[in-house]
Formats: sequence, C-alpha cells, structure tokens
Amino acid sequence: KGDTVLVAQPNIPEVLIVTYALNKIGAVTNLVHPFTPYNQLSAIYKKTNSKLAILFEQRIAKEVEQYRGFAGNLVVTRIEDYLPLPKKVFYHVFMNKAIRRKLGKWRGKFDGFKYLCQFKKGKNEVIENTNNSKEAAIMLHSGSTTGDPKTIMLSNDAFNFIANDSYDFVCLNRKQLKGTVMLSVLPSFHGFGFCMTMHTPLCLGFGVALVPKFTTTDVVEVMNKNKMVCACGIPGIYEALLSDPHFTNNKRLKYLHICFSGGDSMSASLKDRWDTQMKNSGSHCQLFEGYGLTETSPVVSIESKNSLKLGSVGKIVPN
Repeated sequence: KGDTVLVAQPNIPEVLIVTYALNKIGAVTNLVHPFTPYNQLSAIYKKTNSKLAILFEQRIAKEVEQYRGFAGNLVVTRIEDYLPLPKKVFYHVFMNKAIRRKLGKWRGKFDGFKYLCQFKKGKNEVIENTNNSKEAAIMLHSGSTTGDPKTIMLSNDAFNFIANDSYDFVCLNRKQLKGTVMLSVLPSFHGFGFCMTMHTPLCLGFGVALVPKFTTTDVVEVMNKNKMVCACGIPGIYEALLSDPHFTNNKRLKYLHICFSGGDSMSASLKDRWDTQMKNSGSHCQLFEGYGLTETSPVVSIESKNSLKLGSVGKIVPN
C-alpha cells in the first residue's frame, strides 16, 4: 500500500488492467508518456520514488543499453500480447523483427507482462488494500503553463466525482449505453484521456475502444466493428475526421450520439461544420466544448445537450 509504480503505455489493454490492479492493492499509478526518453523517465522514476516500471517494448528498444540497469525493476508489455492469433503471428514475424534485433539477448532479461498474470491461485495470496478515497491514487505530469513541469496527485474521489456525474453529460442512461463504446484516442497519461475516455465509460457501463495511435482509418474501423456512441478529443482530431470521406460517408454515423472537445479552444466554425455533417448523415450527434486542467481530473465545466450556449465552455460540473 502506498508504493508507486511507473506505468508508461500507449492505449492498449495493459494500461487499464495495470491501473485498476494497482488501485485494488492500494498502490499509486504513475502515468507517463510511453515514449518518454530514458533520461526523463529515469528522473521521473526517482523523483516519485517509484518501485517498479511497466514500460512498452518499442520504447525500450530505442535505448536498450540504458534500460539494462532497470532489469529486475521492469516489466515489459508487447503489442502482440492481446492480438488474435493470426495477427499475433504476423506481427511477431514481420512487424516486430527490428525490435527483437535491437533488444537482442535482453528481450528475455526483462519480465514480460504475462509474467504478472501467471500467479496461481493458492500459491500467491492477493491482498486487497484499496486506497482511502481521498488518498493519492494516480500521478499525472503536466507541462505547466507557468513554470517547470509538475507532478499532480489525484485521488479516487477526484475521478469518481466526474464519472458519476457523466450521465448528465452523455445524455444517455445505463440501459441505452449497454453494448456501446466510447472512442478512446486520447492518451492514458493525460487526465482528459484517462478519466473521460477510459474510467468514465467503464463506470457508466459501456465499452472502451482503445486506439493506440490516432488515424482516421482506425477510427472508421472502430465504427465499423462497434456501436460507437461517444468520443472525446482535441479539435484537431475532429478536423481530421471531417476531412476523411470514409468517415463522413459512413452509414454507422447514425449511432454517434455526442462528442466532446477539450485540450484546446474550439472554433465556432468547427462546431458548425461538425454538427451540419452529422445532421446530413442522419445522426443527432453534436460537438460540445468543455474546459478543465489536470488538477481537476480533468473537467471544470462542460456543455451538453441539456446545457448549451454558443461560445461558452458550459456549466460548472457538480461536486
């Protein structure tokens, strides 16, 4: 309880599995950009007194010699771990060759993520030791607008206050959300990404469609495979989607219910073009703006279908 574990992952299943597992035993998750250079990552590791690092194999391959000193305090995730068998084999043989070559003999020296999942029942006791709701549960790192980068400590309460009020933002109830997904393209190490596109949908009872690296092609693929009802993103994501005819002409846009923009100011033109495109596609979806910062995990105010004023960033969130 109280130990800190540095987690630097793209939007892959491990980032959620690890964060909730650490939370369950009372440890603190230190979320960091997955491609942070070794020197910066090492400094964050020491500054936060982290006891273990769970890192992405592609990051380690870039600076494998430096990471040799981490062996024993390092668990490695690999992109192929959660791929279906045909894709797993293809990726391992053709796509991952360069990474395996860079890691060389060290690929087997670092514990793989699967190692953490192999404890057998009865041999290793798992102790639940959940954090007090007001104790630090998540660390996030901010570039800061006024000075040096800072580490921000957030509690379970900080995230759950937002999540529990989000039915009002999404304007759908649990029954309507069942079987649907939230598009998750914002990164886990960003408060907006973790809280609004990962934790909140899971709390409200709908799915999370994780996209490790944003492309309009990947978003269209998510739409084609799932009933996508909600998305959160920065304005640039919505501009890119509007410019891709595979998205704008997609018949499954009719399922898209509501979208939120944050992280940067949104132009009135973008909202108008988005809302018009949705209407022309047979969707009732509208694009709404919010405002927040990492310290508020991460929402202060937000527009919704129940609270709309053009040019505004919405009403203050309850609690």
